[in-house]
Amino acid sequence: MKSTDRKFTSTERMLNALDALSKPQHIAEWQGEGNSKHIFRRTDPPLLDWLREAIVSNMGGSGGGRQARERTPMAVGAFTLYEDIDGRIRSWMMEAGGTPIKAITPTQIIRSWYALWQTSNPTDHRRDAYSGIMEGWADAIRDNLDPPKKIEITAPCPICGQEWINIGLKLLDGQDDPDDVERVRTLIAVERDNINESYAICKACDKVWKGVGQMRWLRIAIDDADATKATA
Repeated sequence: MKSTDRKFTSTERMLNALDALSKPQHIAEWQGEGNSKHIFRRTDPPLLDWLREAIVSNMGGSGGGRQARERTPMAVGAFTLYEDIDGRIRSWMMEAGGTPIKAITPTQIIRSWYALWQTSNPTDHRRDAYSGIMEGWADAIRDNLDPPKKIEITAPCPICGQEWINIGLKLLDGQDDPDDVERVRTLIAVERDNINESYAICKACDKVWKGVGQMRWLRIAIDDADATKATA
């Protein structure tokens, strides 16, 4: 895990995002307790390869595949995510003047794209824009294949004021389908191993609070709202 004591340059941030998607990740973590505590080391595949392998495994490998009713929601979500990322990366390659060969994987294409894109002398602003997209892909892959802990926050959103939202299918007139609707809380906290990658999100207004500082602000805003309500 890289230190967060300093801010990465735009180039470093982009390379970190690129490497997470397209290079094996060497992981070292403590396991056990007391005298038996030790460092366990492993090498994880690039996130794009991990996603692809999960799809192939769940869909039935290279054979006839599983019937649709046997596929898990995770497999369907992973496939959709992979297709979206693959299409976007191939589009980037064409915009940079390259040809994304159909037979090669997104893992290979994105590194070739980066080498070609670099020749355009991109600004830090453009680097940050692409980095944000790739970081979003990395988070989405991790969330799909190794879902983080999610906690409902029992308070209204301090931005939009909504506490509950209906989710489910919509009728042609835009109203909720009464046969397929679920009422859920708007605020959800997502816990990651790296606390700076943890975040809260409002499903009603899409506001995101990421990292320790912003989530602390959210906690204070909720407490202030409760205090105001109690004295009203």
